[in-house]
Amino acid sequence: MQALIITAYHDYSKLERNLKLYSKGFNCYVHIDANSKEFDEQKIAKLNEIDNVYVISKYKILWGSYLHMMAIIELIEEALKNKDNTYFHIISGDDFPTKDYSEYYNFFEKDGKKYNYLEVTDISDMPVMQKRYKIFHFMHILNRRSRHKSVILLDKCLRHIQYHLPIKRKRVFNYKGLVWCSLTREAAEYTVNTVRNNGDIKVLKYCEIAEEFLFSNTLLESKQFRDTVIWDKKRLTIWENEHSTGPRKLDINDLKQIRESDCYFARKIVYNENNHELYDSLYSKFEKSLL
Repeated sequence: MQALIITAYHDYSKLERNLKLYSKGFNCYVHIDANSKEFDEQKIAKLNEIDNVYVISKYKILWGSYLHMMAIIELIEEALKNKDNTYFHIISGDDFPTKDYSEYYNFFEKDGKKYNYLEVTDISDMPVMQKRYKIFHFMHILNRRSRHKSVILLDKCLRHIQYHLPIKRKRVFNYKGLVWCSLTREAAEYTVNTVRNNGDIKVLKYCEIAEEFLFSNTLLESKQFRDTVIWDKKRLTIWENEHSTGPRKLDINDLKQIRESDCYFARKIVYNENNHELYDSLYSKFEKSLL
């Protein structure tokens, strides 16, 4: 059995519909951002009534804070309790499968394959990226997307002051990559156990977008798992430009690219009255593959 590790914060109706579909083939573990006003205890309880679905809402997640990483770690730890879970896919509530259900086993596990698919960037010679871990960031306290200019200003001041101080945090991260990845059970278990035991969580707490340092560094620093890492996340993501803070929302015009890609998930897939054709097409395809 493969597991979906899902973090979500909005669109209850779409999430409920997706989980009813996903859970026919995957065990699903979901964290709902506790900041969300759309999800109450009754709705979360209703999601937990779906077979093969486990839902919690524990952390109030500010953008880029380590709390998103903590939510993922706790979902993985819960999924590891079920020995039938052999492979783990980390996705957001706005991602969607792009292949027939059988292909997830055939590609990721058939014939005893033990590969881990991650987006990885070597940042060992990238001083700008190194600032994300060399100084202390307080993203779990100061919301960089706050509507209050004073919060934004305070955050900038704290960072710029540190740039001019002789601050050198001992931990070095040579790699980064988006947290959305696909992992063997062994790699997922090794990662969460390692960061729990070696003190990395305390370091990552004050990194900028901590989750992007989690799997790539832990696995590539391991002799056991280093050679199992494929530098390919197997997710179709389209960015408007290099300065974008997030991928653009996909629509029906992207369907051809999705079908021709070797990706197993696409993000971001939205569903509303103005943009539902792509979602409907992918949903129908995956639903038929489960029959």
